[in-house]
Amino acid sequence: MRFVLSVALAVVCMAQMPGDKAAVEGQVVNRKTGAPLAGAQIRLAGVSGSQTSAATDRKGHFSVTGLDAGEYRVEAERTGFVPLAWNKVRLTLAAGEQVKDFTVSLVPQAVISGTVLDADGVPVANAYVQAMRYTWQRGKRILANVGGAQPNESGEFRIAGLATGDYLIQAMPRQLAAAPREDKVKRIYVGTWYPGVTEAGLASPIHVAAGEEHTGVEMTLRTSTVVNVRGRVVHAAMKSPLTAAIVMLTRIDESGAEAQVLDPGGMTPANGQDGAFTLPDVAPGRYQVTALVADLSAGSNAFENSASASQTLQVGDRDVEDITLSPTPPQSLSGVLKWEGKPPKDAGSCIVALAPETRGLAAQVAPATTKPDGAFTLSSVPPVHSELNAHCEAKGSYLKAACLGDIDVLEKGLDGSEALPQGPLQITMASDAGGIAGNVADGDQHPAAGATVVAVPEDSKRPALFHSTVSDQKGHFEFTDVVPGAYMLYAWDEVDGEIWRDEEFLKKYAQRAERVKVDSSGHVAATLKVIKAE
Repeated sequence: MRFVLSVALAVVCMAQMPGDKAAVEGQVVNRKTGAPLAGAQIRLAGVSGSQTSAATDRKGHFSVTGLDAGEYRVEAERTGFVPLAWNKVRLTLAAGEQVKDFTVSLVPQAVISGTVLDADGVPVANAYVQAMRYTWQRGKRILANVGGAQPNESGEFRIAGLATGDYLIQAMPRQLAAAPREDKVKRIYVGTWYPGVTEAGLASPIHVAAGEEHTGVEMTLRTSTVVNVRGRVVHAAMKSPLTAAIVMLTRIDESGAEAQVLDPGGMTPANGQDGAFTLPDVAPGRYQVTALVADLSAGSNAFENSASASQTLQVGDRDVEDITLSPTPPQSLSGVLKWEGKPPKDAGSCIVALAPETRGLAAQVAPATTKPDGAFTLSSVPPVHSELNAHCEAKGSYLKAACLGDIDVLEKGLDGSEALPQGPLQITMASDAGGIAGNVADGDQHPAAGATVVAVPEDSKRPALFHSTVSDQKGHFEFTDVVPGAYMLYAWDEVDGEIWRDEEFLKKYAQRAERVKVDSSGHVAATLKVIKAE
């Protein structure tokens, strides 16, 4: 009996031994000086959703133990430094692997500071100053807000936490009327870009390096004459007490970037007689005016499946009258999803979704889940151009074809601002996706960790066919569920956002790319040399 109990106890102890657990030890350092950073926070996020965190000691060291085998994204932050983004460093751990001397580098933050003044040189506190920079998202160049600050009573602002790069600085006043002039025409202070212009396309960028504090940025707010924009919203459902129409203005900047207007008069309810509305204090410029009909009984889902109408508007120095917006319910679209050949055993259900190219309440759309026979209905096609996506549980599956009448929806997308052809939307799924795996090395043939690896399809510009990842601590990368076809592989040491979706950017590195061809259910091995991006 003692022998049996001893054996049983040994089995239990062996089951509890941490020999199959991985661990990571390393140091967080200042990327500019190489000095260790105490008090930095490290987080390892697993693909399963698990998270483990640790803090560095006085010598910048950290240790994370008890990790399951798998892939992890590394995040790190410390006051005075730019946080390490979740998609910049990747770790791949085998069961029981002990990673030593793992180094995480943080870049010292840059700071832009200055003063906001009105036309008379008086400091302005009732404003918001934001730092904007151009980046790429979903294949489009956008102007993104990356930081901001509220001026103090002396009009002084300080925007911290900035990475190295070029920034456009904008001061947004909050309902500030300007002193009247002799002509007695009403004027207000409007959003002003450094060094004193009202269009982002005319602004001068401010470049900051790692750890630099760029001081003395003087923002003198510009004034503008303003007009009223009047019209009415015509909608049959407006008679119901539980519906309400909201009218919004979106400023279309000359640079091509689209941003919600924050000046006074940017949004108003159409609650006048016969749906009348007035947007006061609108400065000259090009706008999109949009009317949305909300179902107030739906709470937070008030704008889901809401009727909408939009039109472009050029505002000058005179009031704009008699705008008529007739919101119509979003179009619904039925379809059927089928498999090429025999469906895989683990086909499961599939999700069909639309990705609008513009954001906002008017572009909200709920995905659809296929029924056992493959039928589905997209109940709310947004009134904008959208990309079609479909995802199934089956491993190696991908969206191969989608047709609506004679429209190739995969390549052209869906334009919900026009009447859609009669359905059904026919979707074809395939299950013979392949894979690409390999390693990235530097000029000395050492593993290049943290390189941005991108697979660009040769014959299509569909965003869903692009693949991107970062190489792990061993320089390894892998893409799964790759649609069969030819691809160009790139590996950069650092790139800004998704600039690799820009054809002009890719042309610079065409000779450095590696071409591969992925066959049906095929797997390709590739060795890449890291590219120093300009």
